[in-house]
Amino acid sequence: MKRISYIIILVEIILLVLLPVGAWLASVLGGNIQNPVSEEGIRWLFQHGAASLAAEPKYMANIMLLVMAVGAVKESRWLVDWMTEAWNGGKGNDTSAKTERGGRMVTDEGRRRRFALRCAIFYLLCAMLCLTAVLFMPHSPLLGVTGSIVPSPWLTGLGAAIFLHVIVACIIYKAVQGTLGGVLGIPQLCTAGFRLYGEWMAVFMLFSLLVRIGKYCVGG
Repeated sequence: MKRISYIIILVEIILLVLLPVGAWLASVLGGNIQNPVSEEGIRWLFQHGAASLAAEPKYMANIMLLVMAVGAVKESRWLVDWMTEAWNGGKGNDTSAKTERGGRMVTDEGRRRRFALRCAIFYLLCAMLCLTAVLFMPHSPLLGVTGSIVPSPWLTGLGAAIFLHVIVACIIYKAVQGTLGGVLGIPQLCTAGFRLYGEWMAVFMLFSLLVRIGKYCVGG
């Protein structure tokens, strides 16, 4: 995946070079194209270039929260441990010795992990229930002006809310399990996504810059 992201970044860098050159040629040939390397274009780039790195798509903030959530899930191993528990019928993978009847003795670590999983899942279920319950509240502030769901503040912020709740669930899982590593473990878990998938943020930022320059060239 890293190699793929590096290839995409390289392609985007090449396009960032070719796009202004192509727009300049089109403007020289009489096309109705704004030239990004003209005096006006250079002024626009210096004024809006930095902001353009996070302007497109408009849900860039949700993408960053998604990266944070995926990183937190991977760093906490919450999903892997949950799938292992489900696969083994709730017995987990922390076994120390066989019993006289051929069964397995679950270790204290396994019990803590199982309890932590239940706490995290319980929190997520409660969070999803609350997110759904607001739709049935009379005069809910999260519904649209006419009381509709589409469009509404609830629908706009639903993705961000889910990603944040997933991050909180991962923190709860690590804390209850005893592997959070103190208070500083919280920001470490929240930023794990940037450490693991930081190159994809560069992909989105360069894509945003390409879109903004393209819109400028066509007068958008």
